[in-house]
Amino acid sequence: MGLYDRDYMKEKKVSYKSQPSPPADNTKLIIAVIIAFILGFVLGKII
Repeated sequence: MGLYDRDYMKEKKVSYKSQPSPPADNTKLIIAVIIAFILGFVLGKII
């Protein structure tokens, strides 16, 4: 079981590294946070 888990984790790491989608999702998240921060700042100034 332990050996299987280790192989599984190794495989997951490899597939995670080879996939370009996680960094793209991260960038989208960062952009969303920045937009929300700017909107909050602008609304705060208006109010």
